[in-house]
Amino acid sequence: MSTRRLRCANKCKAWDCNLETNQYCVRQWCYVDPENCRYTSTKSYYFPDQNIHFSYGTCGFAAYSDSDNPDWMKEELRTRLGGYPLRIAFPADNAPFLVTEPEGCIGLNCTKTGAYVEFTKEILTEANINWTVVPISNESTAFSPISSYTACVHEVSIGGADLCVGNFWITSSRLKLAPFTTLIHLDSFRLVTFFNVASKSIWDHMETPYVVFSGGLWASICGVMAFTGFALWMVDPHNTNDFGRSASPTGLLRSMYLAFSGMSSGGPVHTAASPAA
Repeated sequence: MSTRRLRCANKCKAWDCNLETNQYCVRQWCYVDPENCRYTSTKSYYFPDQNIHFSYGTCGFAAYSDSDNPDWMKEELRTRLGGYPLRIAFPADNAPFLVTEPEGCIGLNCTKTGAYVEFTKEILTEANINWTVVPISNESTAFSPISSYTACVHEVSIGGADLCVGNFWITSSRLKLAPFTTLIHLDSFRLVTFFNVASKSIWDHMETPYVVFSGGLWASICGVMAFTGFALWMVDPHNTNDFGRSASPTGLLRSMYLAFSGMSSGGPVHTAASPAA
């Protein structure tokens, strides 16, 4: 069966397609010579004793998919490690996700525990992958002396570690250094401010709606309204229904009142009655 697989998979095709379940029927792949292939390729675990690689990229498909067999992914990780243990670095403690025991211990002889550490251990144990703890180098500490988390990401970027375990905030500067896993949990932030609650008089409550504008601005608004009322009184002398005796001071006051009422209500409150209207 293996020989037939090797003979047939020399061209692009969804060789793993399962027609009954319709799985693995989209992405195509073929076997390639890793020395002469410029696309991403992976050593085949069907032929562990031979230098045979397969490639999705050669056929124009992504190298990885959410539908990939997890056993294949584990095998690929072991293959990439080449028999060496996975090197893991840890930033500063952040309980309950990352804790150093005993408390105050410094160095590689300490025990790392916590939710994220136990989660990582479980994954690596299931995949049968050995791992070891490595320190964050002086170069990475100098790169980020304030944040051990950024320093740990830098350690991965320079090749001093294969993985950093901790509850990292994914920032743009860190993404430029190394990729991150998918989100496991989110932190919620709330801004809390303090203010003095002083007792207010009735006058203070009445004044509140008007403090949004300065005194000068209110004076300007009132001036515009007064001019509008005067203009209405001048250009609409025939409107005795709204202005009464338009030629009298009472008509002028009535026009001023309608102008300010129009500003308060958001629309005109009088009906034009001039010949022009």
